[in-house]
Amino acid sequence: MNRTAGPHRGVSTAPERSASRRRNWAGVCALAAALALLTGTVAAGWAPLVGADVQTILAAHTAVHGRTGAVTALVAVTDLGSPVTVTVLTAVVSAVLLLRRHSREAAYLVIVRVVALGGETALKHVLARPRPDLVPWLTTAEGFSFPSGHTTGTTALCVSLLVVVVPCLQRRGRAVAVVAAVLVSLAVAMSRVLLGVHYPSDVVGGLLAGALAAVLLAVVLPRISGSYIVDR
Repeated sequence: MNRTAGPHRGVSTAPERSASRRRNWAGVCALAAALALLTGTVAAGWAPLVGADVQTILAAHTAVHGRTGAVTALVAVTDLGSPVTVTVLTAVVSAVLLLRRHSREAAYLVIVRVVALGGETALKHVLARPRPDLVPWLTTAEGFSFPSGHTTGTTALCVSLLVVVVPCLQRRGRAVAVVAAVLVSLAVAMSRVLLGVHYPSDVVGGLLAGALAAVLLAVVLPRISGSYIVDR
């Protein structure tokens, strides 16, 4: 990753860095507020949300159940977002970064993975929300339902990769990277609902939690390590 190519790449003035940090913190606050609101709504068992969750997952289960090809494709997508797959991908990308002497970026990816996994696990046990009561589930699943661990991990990895890669890309490459990250995260999220193991609010919580972990650490880590992951 070339940090010096292009005009002003790697060089920014104090006002520019200050404005960038304000924007980054605004994003962190927005994600945190959205996740807190959703978490509180789920914890309170707000009737409109519960009703929408149940209706949506029943419709999704009815649409997919019995369609072997669709179920096989959805299982393949959901497996790409499994905790094991996300952890392995994080380790592989981090190893490549280390070999290319980008140790701070490698450490950032690993820390995001640990924080995202710890955060979603803590939320699961605090809320202890049961998974959808559907027979049969179309894939295996264990533990509590909110937030979706597959969605949290996938989103955290995708967003953290964007943080590392996007500053090194041209405008078209940045657009492609962002679209790819969004599509992968949404595909895994949708697969969890269609397979009947998560409510829609579970995967929305996962999207918010994963993005929050990646963005928050991208803002905080430069102050801790002296690395400018975001403000290059």
